[in-house]
Amino acid sequence: MEKQFTLETRLSLDNNITEYLTNYISRYNQISRKMWRVVKLNNFNELYTRSTFNTYVCNEFNVLKRTSNSIYYELVSKKKTLLSLMKTELENKKIRLNVLETNKLKLVSNINNLKKKVVINESSDKELVRYRKYKKKYYYLCKYMAKQTESDTLMQSNAILADVKAGKFAPVYILMGEEPYYSDVIMEAILQNVLQPHERDFNQTIVYAQDTTTADIVQACRRYPMFADRQLVMVKEAQHLTKLDILEQYMENPAPETVLVLAFTGKSVDKRTGFYKKAKSNATILESAAISEWNVAKWITQYIQEKGYSIAPDAVNLMAEHTGTGLRKIVLETDMLFKGLPDGCTQITVKDVELNIGVSKEFSAFELSKALVFKEYDKAYKIARFFAQNPKKYPLVLTLGAMFFFFSRLLKCHAYYLKDGGIAENAIRKAGVFAQGQIKEYSAAMRAFPLKKTMAVIAIIKEYDYKAKSGTAGQASDGDLLVELISRIIH
Repeated sequence: MEKQFTLETRLSLDNNITEYLTNYISRYNQISRKMWRVVKLNNFNELYTRSTFNTYVCNEFNVLKRTSNSIYYELVSKKKTLLSLMKTELENKKIRLNVLETNKLKLVSNINNLKKKVVINESSDKELVRYRKYKKKYYYLCKYMAKQTESDTLMQSNAILADVKAGKFAPVYILMGEEPYYSDVIMEAILQNVLQPHERDFNQTIVYAQDTTTADIVQACRRYPMFADRQLVMVKEAQHLTKLDILEQYMENPAPETVLVLAFTGKSVDKRTGFYKKAKSNATILESAAISEWNVAKWITQYIQEKGYSIAPDAVNLMAEHTGTGLRKIVLETDMLFKGLPDGCTQITVKDVELNIGVSKEFSAFELSKALVFKEYDKAYKIARFFAQNPKKYPLVLTLGAMFFFFSRLLKCHAYYLKDGGIAENAIRKAGVFAQGQIKEYSAAMRAFPLKKTMAVIAIIKEYDYKAKSGTAGQASDGDLLVELISRIIH
């Protein structure tokens, strides 16, 4: 059939229309950025339905309902896409970590084979060189794997939480590792989502490993649920379980109607066992790595942002010094801080931390480092004496950790400065310092502590850290060690 006619439509974009569209898009993007903070929250679906979200956006930003609808669908779709990408990335990382684990075992075998000869001085020069090379590789491989595991823990936890809240349950969950916080969060989500409240009396079994046996756990898992689609069996303190070979058999064919949770507190399953190898295929595993001291401030900032707040750099440093590396304590202290904030306050300051957590900016490890930088030696000794009088609140190990973090970052600043040969501020930013106030402090620190002096200070801190942990300090108290440390840094 031949074309009979052509319809041509032309849109004339005059200045008014162009200006309107530009302003609309700008306003639209502004609202989207602000609401993304809300949508990306783990408990977003619990807090908002589409209707309540639209009502909030319409009232808050004075926009039409159709605009609010568009923002809602765009952000929810974005969140789903990112979660899907996160799961794919996690699977790829698991594959890479498995390869690294295999390489690690090979290195251990090579080291042990050569160690027998090295210890009794019967190794050749070539064997000795290989032995040292293997040990060096092993050290850096362990360090890299630990870093990867720590960075992935939050991502893995969020992926598991997303599935649980969406009603997608694995037949077996193994929660383990040094940091119990993530395990607690996941267990709580499982308790809230696997069963409805009226189903829990007959279908929910929670036991401690000390009070049961592996055979009893398997028997409970093989039962059929009553008046429900599934049942939940949760075992706490699972590191006390014996005869894991019985559970290994269960792992081969887990009951589809049962959700089994094994929580290993403060410990991980031996990855060489048949139980773990079976679990890798049929269970969802979360290994929570302990958070490093230098990542505490970052973790606190991220947690606070997820709750819809922001925090000043000085305030988060003060919190990090006070709370230590235990995430349970960090969350407890932070939630206490939220409750003490005035209505409508979303920006947390140093004053808020001091009032609601009970710490003082004047007496902190960060202020101690600053006092040394600006040569306020009387203040440095004053802080040290205060710490000595309050050893439980200000343990020496944490103080040394905070000082080590400060001077290690300062060493990075020097390294980037030498590498780029240029501007100190650029080097400081590359070292991970972005707040303007902190940039000024690190600039002053680079002048007060040149490269060689910085390296010497780090060596001194390590020396006193060893004394504090090994008990080789003799009759000297922690306070005496700190005062002595400061004296050596100054002189």
